[in-house]
Amino acid sequence: MLYEIREEEGWFKLFLNKKNGLKFKKAFSERRSAEWFVKRYLTHCCLVCLEQNRIYKTVGSGGLHGGGSMHGRGWNGVPHSGRPPAGTIVACPECRAKHQVSYNQKISIRPMVLELIPE
Repeated sequence: MLYEIREEEGWFKLFLNKKNGLKFKKAFSERRSAEWFVKRYLTHCCLVCLEQNRIYKTVGSGGLHGGGSMHGRGWNGVPHSGRPPAGTIVACPECRAKHQVSYNQKISIRPMVLELIPE
C-alpha cells in the first residue's frame, strides 16, 4: 500500500508509506481533496521507490502548483520559478536514482512525467 487516507475528528489525514512505515503528510477537509493531492504528488515521486511501495518525492521536481523556493541555485544553475524545464535531471533523496523530467504534450495541461535514467 502506497498511502492511506484516514478519517479522524472530521479531517481526512493522508499517510504516505516510507521505509519505516506510514508517515503523516497532510490533513484535508474532504476525501476528494486528499485523493487529488496524492494523485498529483505521485507524479513527482521516484519510480524505483514506487515499485518497492514507498513514496519519496524527487529533489528538484518543483511543487504541485509549480511553486518551489526562489532561493538557491535552481535547476542546473538557472534560478527557478515554477516547474523545472523538460530535460532537467532530478534525483531521489532515498535511493539516489536519477530521473529526467518531460511533459506529456498530448494533454492540454501538460502534466510532468519522470523517466528513469539507467545507471
